[in-house]
Amino acid sequence: MKRLLPFLLLLVVPLLSLAQDDTAEFRALIEKSVASTSLTTLGSQPFHLKLEAADSTKVRPEYKTELEVWWAAPDKWRRELKSPMFSETAVQNGQSYSESTSGDYLPWWLHELMTVPLTPMPVEELATVEPELSGMADHSHAQWESPFSDGANTISIHNSILFDGVVPKEVFTRTVSATLSAYQRFGAKNVPRSFEFFDKQTTIRAYVVGLEQLDDDSDALFAVAHGTGFNTRTRFVEVPQASLENNKLETPPMVWPVVHNFPDTGVIAVHITLDRTGAIREVDSPISKNVVLSSPAAEQIRNWKFKPYLVDGAPVQVSTYISVPFKAKFELLGENSAALEAQPFVERIKRSRELSDLNLPGCRPFHLVASLHWGDAAPGNSDLIWQEPTKWRRETKLGDVTVLESQLGDRVYRKVVGAPASPKQIDDVIQELDGHLPDKRYSIYEGDWGQSAVKWNGADVVRVARGQVDQQNNPLNGQAYWFTPKGLLLGAFETSRTSSYLNFADWNGKQVPRLIDVSEKGSVVLRLEITQIDDLPSQTDSAFVLEGVEPRVAGQAGQFDSSQFVPPRPLHKVAPKNPHAGHGTVIVIVQLDLHGHVTNALIRESGGEALDKAAMEAAKRWEFTPMVVKGNVVRGAASIRFEF
Repeated sequence: MKRLLPFLLLLVVPLLSLAQDDTAEFRALIEKSVASTSLTTLGSQPFHLKLEAADSTKVRPEYKTELEVWWAAPDKWRRELKSPMFSETAVQNGQSYSESTSGDYLPWWLHELMTVPLTPMPVEELATVEPELSGMADHSHAQWESPFSDGANTISIHNSILFDGVVPKEVFTRTVSATLSAYQRFGAKNVPRSFEFFDKQTTIRAYVVGLEQLDDDSDALFAVAHGTGFNTRTRFVEVPQASLENNKLETPPMVWPVVHNFPDTGVIAVHITLDRTGAIREVDSPISKNVVLSSPAAEQIRNWKFKPYLVDGAPVQVSTYISVPFKAKFELLGENSAALEAQPFVERIKRSRELSDLNLPGCRPFHLVASLHWGDAAPGNSDLIWQEPTKWRRETKLGDVTVLESQLGDRVYRKVVGAPASPKQIDDVIQELDGHLPDKRYSIYEGDWGQSAVKWNGADVVRVARGQVDQQNNPLNGQAYWFTPKGLLLGAFETSRTSSYLNFADWNGKQVPRLIDVSEKGSVVLRLEITQIDDLPSQTDSAFVLEGVEPRVAGQAGQFDSSQFVPPRPLHKVAPKNPHAGHGTVIVIVQLDLHGHVTNALIRESGGEALDKAAMEAAKRWEFTPMVVKGNVVRGAASIRFEF
């Protein structure tokens, strides 16, 4: 083990150096940002600011707010806040301070609204973070994690700041959640004039409606006739969970419901606020790897009780993140759950691949031939030679169109013969032969997948699924997978179609389904039959190269990087039929499969019922190149604008 240490150091030191470089660059960026955007730093120009805010829908009067600030120096200012939730007039003049309020609690979103327009960057919080920086020099992105752990399990809160030059455009950290825009000059400062804040499911939009130099004869505004004491002011303090241990009055042990998804153990973190009596006033959405436990956690934490938290002898409002470990009982949903093994989805996938997947590292090279039948159409076929996971070639033919695909190392080739783009029917065949298990396309998030004990052709099986079901417990949308007690995959549901794997037969120790029936609304629409599997003689590398084709470079599943993003582009456009229902614009968002075919369409901007219908019909017939993220073909989306 000691002999490996020098080599490990060679690897660690450059990574550590990169992290230190990012941290130093981030510190410099924050310093420049504060100097540029903060109105209240020492020596800043005195100002008078007016701000108005309301909820984005303008239907909730409790969010209608006015804020006015007169500022001459860090210790000489006046603030007037008017809101149905909380109002305040506060004045500081040197050592003198007075405050009058209506309402016993300053909500967290109002606290943000009072502070962010004056000082956009949460300087104290950022003093200790060590972020990763990405992007270009004028559009940088800082990201870091705030971990919470019980020793055995850890969960992290993601933090990020998006910069345009040195000004922040989005700030999402433990202490601030806001977007900032419409920057304008004010003296030497570059000041945001438009903001978005968030209170649970409500978006609050705020606008600076006035910002001017403070009048020279404004001293009367800062007069303090009857001081109330600076220490007793209404304010939030950010404290760690450990600081509240001695303030606990009632924190009963957590009681967890039975869960039908994994993980069944872990940690939940949640942001809470306390008022000056110690009562919990706000509980944000808990962060958990098992979302089913989020609501039970929030409901129980909301009933905890604390003593008032004192700073300099005076009670203050508290903002903190607390973490609680959970250990729930897992059961399969359904009557026959006791007879079937409880197992995380990733383990079921692993076992299924061990039993049936011919494409794993170390598998014997093979030559596979399959016939395919789309309804009454003429049959087609697919021919695959496979030497190892990164050395293969496939030719799929249907009618007059042939799709050639291959891979050699990290180079992936694709060529369509007989058509400008690959028909959806051929791509659906390729998808069926590749399989529907999601682990090769994206990381599995266990909390998304519920597990049930159900019947499949009369046998007891486990169904792992996400999405909605009908009254007969059949999937309506999302994805679903059916596994035997031993782990064999019997079926898969995706995008309204169910694939049934039949006629399993042994080949080289693998149980391979020789028949795949794909059904939609109860009728078989596609039948694939594996007619041949043979050993493959060793092939030269040239067998896996498509001459004249520019390959794409394949990435690793889950390694998504926005700097290596290739958006879909249209290959085939269809103009809508004009319904002669007037003029207008319709914007349609189309969802795309792994091959760029449209699987669903949604109206983003309506032009009226008739125009929307014509636009939707046309949009569903468009064809795109697939979305690619760091060499991975992924499901994507695109926006189509139709003018009538």
